[in-house]
Amino acid sequence: MIGVLIVWGSSYSISKVAMHYMSPFVLTMYRFGFGGLVLLLIGRGG
Repeated sequence: MIGVLIVWGSSYSISKVAMHYMSPFVLTMYRFGFGGLVLLLIGRGG
């Protein structure tokens, strides 16, 4: 739970910094890609 709390709480700060380097659409693409990869790994049991 602590890990989820840290990731959830820091997402705004990380997004704000990342917006200086990429557009919102690219940032969203990376977020969904990373989330999909994590869910794929969890779904396969790995």
